[in-house]
Formats: sequence, C-alpha cells, structure tokens
Amino acid sequence: LLPMLAQFEADINCSVKLSLGRTEAYANLKELLSVAKSRPSQSEIEEKLNGQDDGVKSSRLETLARDLILREWIVFQSLSTGMEVESAFGELFLTEVRSKGIVVKGDQDASVQIMGLLETRALNFDELILCNMNEGEIQGKKTYNSLIPFELKSAFSLPSQSDHDSLMAYHLYRLFIGARGISVLYLENGMDIMTGEQSRILKQLEYQHGVQNQKMISEVPSAVNRDAIDWKPQDWKERVWAFLEKGLSASALSSMLRDPEEFTRSYLLGIRRPSSLDDFEMFSQLGIYTHDVLEKLYAPFVGEELSSAAFDQMKVDHQMEISLTARIEEVLSRRPFLFRLVKDSVHDVIQQDRSFVKSGNSLKIIALEEFLSCELQLHGRSIKLKGFIDRIELRNSRLTVVDYKTGKVEQSDLNYREIEAVFASSKPKDKVHQLFIYAILLKKSSSWGEDLPDLCIQSLLSKKAQRFELHFASSEVYKSDLQSYEALLLHWIESELLNRSFDQKTSVFRLEQK
Repeated sequence: LLPMLAQFEADINCSVKLSLGRTEAYANLKELLSVAKSRPSQSEIEEKLNGQDDGVKSSRLETLARDLILREWIVFQSLSTGMEVESAFGELFLTEVRSKGIVVKGDQDASVQIMGLLETRALNFDELILCNMNEGEIQGKKTYNSLIPFELKSAFSLPSQSDHDSLMAYHLYRLFIGARGISVLYLENGMDIMTGEQSRILKQLEYQHGVQNQKMISEVPSAVNRDAIDWKPQDWKERVWAFLEKGLSASALSSMLRDPEEFTRSYLLGIRRPSSLDDFEMFSQLGIYTHDVLEKLYAPFVGEELSSAAFDQMKVDHQMEISLTARIEEVLSRRPFLFRLVKDSVHDVIQQDRSFVKSGNSLKIIALEEFLSCELQLHGRSIKLKGFIDRIELRNSRLTVVDYKTGKVEQSDLNYREIEAVFASSKPKDKVHQLFIYAILLKKSSSWGEDLPDLCIQSLLSKKAQRFELHFASSEVYKSDLQSYEALLLHWIESELLNRSFDQKTSVFRLEQK
C-alpha cells in the first residue's frame, strides 16, 4: 500500500484489535508459566511482565497489554481459588488471555480510511484501494459445501455458493458505484498455494471493462518521497566511520552490495522497516525459530564428542514446543503446515550428523552462536569486523565453521573463479562473503589456533537439508584467497563506501558535491 498511500498527505484511520497473545508481554508470561513449579504470585507476575525492558522504553500498546494481563490475572486468580493442578491453571489462564485483545480506534474523520469490506457499504470514496483481490479472498471460499447436490439446492431454494457469490457481487457493486478512482491489488507470488491467482472478479473487470493491469513496485517512488537527505561529503564519511567502528557484519556488507539505499536507511540512518508478516518476514521468523531449536538441542553436548546415544536424547517435539514465541505462533496460525517444515528440517540435520558419526567419523561441537570480533586497520583508523557463527565443530579433528541458511542453497552459490569477482555488484556472492568474514574472525582470534577452518553452509527449511562446503584447490590457495579477500574488503570499503558517489535522483539520500 505504501506507493499508493504516499500521495495522500493526511492522517490514516485504522481501527484494529491487537490480540494479547501476539504481544511480548504474553510471551514473557508464557515463559514464566512454562517453568514455574507452582502458581506464581502476583508480584512475580508483575516482575516478569515489567522486567524485560532492559532500559528501553516500551511501546504504548505493550504497556497497555501488561496492565490488561495483570488485571486478568487478579480476576482469574480469585475465580480459580482451590484449583489443585497448577499446570492446568497456567494453561487455562494462557487460553483465557489469548482470547482477549486491545481495541485501538483511529480517527473517524481522517481522510484515509482503512476498513473492512462490509463497513464501506453506505460510504462513497474519491479514491478506493481494494486489497487482497486473490482468488478465494474477496469473494470468499465455498462455505456452503454439503452432501446435497447443487441442483437440489436450486430446486428447493436452499443457500448455495451462487447465492454467496451474488451477495458478494452486490457488495462490490455498491462499493464501486460511488468511487471516482479505483485501484485493485493482488499478490503475484508467495508461499500460499493460492497467492499467485488473481480473483475471477478482477478477471471479469479486466475483460469486460478494460481495466488496466500493471505490476506494482515495492518502494515508494522517489517523486513522492519526502524523506530525502542532502549529505555533505564530510558528514557522510563521519556517519560511515561511526558505523564501521561500531561493527561491520556480513549481513550489513551484503545489504550494501545488493541495495545501497536500503543499507543507508537501515544501518546508517537507523530507519527500520515496520515489521509485517509478509511472506519474506514469515520465512525469516521461521529461520530464527529453526536456529533456536537446533541450538537448544545441541547445547547440552558442547565440548563432547557426539555419540549415537546423544542423538537419542534430543527431544525435537519438546524443544519445538518450548521454543515457540508469540511471533512464531502468529506465523504458524496463518500457515500451519510450516510447523512440519521446521520439524522435518531439524530432523534432517540431526540425521545427517547421526549418519556421519555412525560411519565411524568423529564429531565434536565446540561452540554454538559464537560471537567473534576483530579489528582491521585503514589509514590509521580501526574498522571492527563482527559476526555470530552458528556452529563451530571439530569434524574428524578438522576445525569447521557451519553457517545455517534458510531456504534453497546450491553449490554454485559458493563457487567463484577469481576472488575479485566476489565483489561484483551484478550478483554478489553473499554466502562467500559470510564464510570469508568468519574465516578472518577465527584467524585473528587466538582462541582457535592457527589452522584455517573448513567453511560450510547448512541449508534449512528446504526440500532436503544439505551441507555445502567452500572448496579450495589447496591450502596455499585458501591462504592466498583469504589474504586477497581481506585486502579487497578494505579497498572496497574505501572506494565504494567511504568515497561513494551517489546518483542525484536517489530517493533516500543525495550526496552534495562541493
């Protein structure tokens, strides 16, 4: 909606009901009740709900959510006095809270109204933007299925899908008739099996009335972007240096290579995109969830050589349940089958390791989610390089770095002919960058010895979890390429980041040349 709403310089009315089950307060409460051996006191509940701030000011909604949950607790506590099974009490209370919500009302006089379809029946609009025009969304799904044949329903005037379609057609006609301009949106791709199919209603409008169909871009056009910033070269350099001294990660480097404007928004200006459960965000959240489950399953065996008995002790179902958060539950509520995808992916990784050990090989987990940092020098100033390594292991006594990647991975993603090509802007090698940065971090850390580690990518949430290795012709080539990469990285930072020249038409920032 952003490209279309950018033209309106007005307040937006959006009245919504925020489920308490989707708040951080609820997630904290669930965590407390899952480990409590007896019914927590009111003071313990208050401490848990209010003790997660870490000095950061909570949003108004989160504060309200905590107050409502605490009020519910007091009422529920008095109503359930005498319950003997404490675990049942916790489950009942969580179920009760999950059904509650915070109603947030917008300004009814705002120029832009975000409303449900039936709310609009008696209103006319200058500009109308209709979302979710995918098949099965606007006109509704077949809610009148039964064992009675359609012909019998028609003969005896029983409700059928045709009646439902007719009613929806009337609502849409009433909505369209008073609007001066109408825009209709539908999704072309995504994880939903029906996402790419536009509604039959839209098809009818297209063929009978010549409605224009064009693709939407995901960014606000520069012509209507009012957030442009004029940078002076010195201001720009100081902002970049402040960022580099704080720490350059592999993900930030990939962001700069792929989309300089997004990098500037997120990493230099601190303008983060609003969190939304689009398909990309869903997959990202599932990746975090899968990472957490694997980390917790392997954590008890860090420092030990894994045996077949160790894998037998890994309770995948239990760990998946206790690792659930409110955010993940929201994802799974919309795509329940994804829970099975996560479970299969976790089992695939465990099975790979089990087979490796069963074949007579040795496997020892050294560290999980290990944070490392080091400093590089450029013109007398320090650049901090940092990163979290998902897994460090000894594989047949070889130090090995494993990075978990969500989604499809192919061996070609790790192949390159010349090290200079890794920085090619046409198709940056994100995964190669990440592995080389991890190798630099381990090389400059005295804790891991002088041997260069093997570098691997472990794919997750794909058809089949697989491991891919960054191959080198020899150890000498490995050392040479790593040295060249470090030098190229410093050269790239200087030429492409510190002294970058920007297009004057860019929508996020302009560099003032003087």
